[in-house]
Amino acid sequence: MIVVTGGAGFIGSRVIQELNHRGINNIIIVDDLTIGEKFNTLKKLKFSRYIDIDSVDTIDLSRVKKVFHCGGISSTVENNGKLLMKQNYESTVEWAHYCELYDIPMVYLSSASVYGNSNTFVESDPVDPLNPYAYSKALSEQSVARYNNVWVFRPFNVYGDGEEYKGNQASPISKFKIQHQTQGYVEVFDGSHNIRRDFICVDDVVKILVDYTEKNPGLYNLGTGETESFYNIAKMISDDVREIEFSVNLKDKYQYYSCADTTKLKTLIGDYKFIKVKEYVIFSN
Repeated sequence: MIVVTGGAGFIGSRVIQELNHRGINNIIIVDDLTIGEKFNTLKKLKFSRYIDIDSVDTIDLSRVKKVFHCGGISSTVENNGKLLMKQNYESTVEWAHYCELYDIPMVYLSSASVYGNSNTFVESDPVDPLNPYAYSKALSEQSVARYNNVWVFRPFNVYGDGEEYKGNQASPISKFKIQHQTQGYVEVFDGSHNIRRDFICVDDVVKILVDYTEKNPGLYNLGTGETESFYNIAKMISDDVREIEFSVNLKDKYQYYSCADTTKLKTLIGDYKFIKVKEYVIFSN
């Protein structure tokens, strides 16, 4: 039995799809279907049981072989600190505690947002979260660090198929594609030539989570080690790119640059070949 929290979400559902492709269907999904449209994601998955986030105490952990903890609030602009601490921090600490108690391997998705406006992005760097969401992730990492058999990954900018329901929290790649399809042009903030991030395809994320978590637990960046500017990505998608004024509300909370140091990650995944943004854009058109 495998547990996937956030199994109706973007990354969690893709983890389940990957497991299904390998013939693994004995899966418990833990999620919150307050957003009812997420049932459309569940329809595509094969699993043995769905459990609401408030009923996880009904799971017989003695039968669980692995936990992929992908659940929690993923919105980087969520300002309800109490809710973030409950669903991101307290939930993670509880899962880590019970996984340690029952000797269950746990794979936890944190976030590269914990780095803030870092320039180096090395796992040993001090964290500097810029918003409540990032703080909840940073504190979660700190709390689970004392447990054995836990892989903590800091995904950088994840994109790919399955982001439809995320709305404003979807990756720029998905947003740009929708803009191009619906209005014929793409909008980017002023200065987007200089806004560069490390974009990693969800296909690569799930393969690493599933294939490379049998040994060497620890804290790892989950990025490609390369960057693309928002403007260049927009140009890959549309010939008509228009610059708009940068949002005042984001200026002190925005991550203008990110690039994973992959030195430690390579000790886990070796010479893994990542999907490049341009490859994805061409393939998905």
